[in-house]
Amino acid sequence: MNIKYTKKNVAFVVGALQTAIKTEENIELSRIALLMPLLMDDSVVCKINDDTIQYNFENLISANRIILANYNERYFSVLPLIYQAIALMLDIEAVSMRNGCLTRVNIDILSQMISICDSQCLYNMCRATERILQLTEGKSIAKLYNLLKVEL
Repeated sequence: MNIKYTKKNVAFVVGALQTAIKTEENIELSRIALLMPLLMDDSVVCKINDDTIQYNFENLISANRIILANYNERYFSVLPLIYQAIALMLDIEAVSMRNGCLTRVNIDILSQMISICDSQCLYNMCRATERILQLTEGKSIAKLYNLLKVEL
C-alpha cells in the first residue's frame, strides 16, 4: 500500500462513503473508487474545501497535476480500503449493493459513529466528499477515468 495512506484507515473511507451515501441515495462504486484517492490526500482536500477558490472538476485536476502525477498508483493502493469499508457497511446493514451501486439503507448508524470520532481530518474529508460529488455530478465516469489517467 502507498505510504501516503498509512495514517488514513478504513474509518476515513467509511466516513467518506457515509457522506457520499447521505448526499446521493445511490452512488456508483466506480465513481467512489475514482474519487477516493483525491479525498485521501490532505493537500487536495484542503484545496477542495477552500471557499475562496471556485473549481470545476477539470480545473481542480489541472491545478493539482503535479500532486496527482501518480494517480494510477494511488487508485490501486486505495482499493483495499474501499473494499473493507464497503464490507463493513454491508455487515452493519447501513447500505446495500446492487449492479455496482451502493444504496442507502440505514445511514443513521454511521452518523452516530462518525460524530463520536470528533476528528478534524475526518470532518474535512467528509466536507470535501460533498463538494467533489457536486463537481462530478452528471459527468461520464469513463471521461473522469480518462481525465485522471487511470489504467485498468
